[in-house]
Amino acid sequence: MENEKQQDMERQIRSFIDKINEENPDTMCGLIKPCFVSCDAGEQTVIMSYPAQYWEQNPIGRMQGGVVAAILDFTGGCLAVYYGGKMAVTVSLQTSYLRPGPTEGKVIVKARLTKSGRSLLHAFAECWSEDEPGKLIATANMVYMAQG
Repeated sequence: MENEKQQDMERQIRSFIDKINEENPDTMCGLIKPCFVSCDAGEQTVIMSYPAQYWEQNPIGRMQGGVVAAILDFTGGCLAVYYGGKMAVTVSLQTSYLRPGPTEGKVIVKARLTKSGRSLLHAFAECWSEDEPGKLIATANMVYMAQG
């Protein structure tokens, strides 16, 4: 039973990401190029990676804070869509920036569902550079509302 739940979670999240990448490549969600890494149905977590791209840089050559917020939000949103059973919109996104984002390589984001109600889902996420796994770039507390 647990293995089936795990496989279902992975299949659904991968399908959602593939749909974004194929059908919406020119939207913010498509431009950040989300890539599924892993998920854990028991822990209610998902890990995704995002390439650091030139267009994401701010005037001082670091990853722009809005992009960091977007990748945290998208990762948490994948959990909200899966656990809510339908599309979800962000109601609240509280981001704490801890150090500059990278200009190359990948950013890794791990999100965890922290609370789930009838329509609101809460998540926490943290991100780091693939090259510096022990050094957080940012964290976020997010609330989503299931739609439909």
